[in-house]
Amino acid sequence: MIWLESKPIVEKMKEEDRNAVQALGFSPRLVIVWVGENAVIEKFIKIKKRYASEVGVTVRENHVPADISGNALRALLYGIVHEPEGQPPNHGVVVQLPLPGHIDEATIFGAITPGKDVDMLTPLLMGKFLEGKSPWLPPVVAAIEALLRYYTISVRGKTAVVVGQGRLVGRPAAIWLGQQGARVFCTDKDDPQLAVAVRMADILIAGAGNAQRCITGDMLKEKVVVFDAATSEAKDGMIVGNVDIASSQEKVFAITPAKGGIGPLTVAFLIRNTIKAAMMRKN
Repeated sequence: MIWLESKPIVEKMKEEDRNAVQALGFSPRLVIVWVGENAVIEKFIKIKKRYASEVGVTVRENHVPADISGNALRALLYGIVHEPEGQPPNHGVVVQLPLPGHIDEATIFGAITPGKDVDMLTPLLMGKFLEGKSPWLPPVVAAIEALLRYYTISVRGKTAVVVGQGRLVGRPAAIWLGQQGARVFCTDKDDPQLAVAVRMADILIAGAGNAQRCITGDMLKEKVVVFDAATSEAKDGMIVGNVDIASSQEKVFAITPAKGGIGPLTVAFLIRNTIKAAMMRKN
């Protein structure tokens, strides 16, 4: 069994990103907007800020209360995206998910211009991604691609099953896998036929949020390659994902570990997209 560890890729990316920032001659700036109180989001933001500082990217937070209206949040974003003349430029803008239920996500993402959409959530940039013409990849997709390349795993002609339909993982992963020549099937944690769908997978992408260990070893076919992009903290303090690693290790060909798999690479590519956005603006 192969552990799909991201550390060697991330370390190389850090060196490349530092050099890219030095070549720019200034520190690109990423603005992260997040709503309400959420310890998990706060933890993710700290990780992003740590990586950014290591490569020379500045991160600014805008934390707003949970009861903010959709109109007020969109107005705030407009001011961040279209910074006043004379103010330092914001090269990348991220709205941290999830948003409160009373806010329409599509309306909010529509306030971000494509050149600053480093998370790839705006309708226009997603359309370009569908056509294979986007300036960068969604961070999770870029992380999956980097791991496949590093460990020399091909997806062409394989059956790929994506568990989860979210904007950050499931949807972009399914689109990209299809573009790479895989046969793609999409399902979710609540599908009564989840086990049947998962058992088809040569490549499994798990992105079903905080549904801890919803995929177990008995659901997997032999020699499957597993990317678990949904990690959270269990009651016992362990970091776990959608896939129960303990019962899956003997079945899989390769699998991402609970720590040091998809997550660090996703952060690295978010920051790399910010650097690319700064390069585009400079040029």
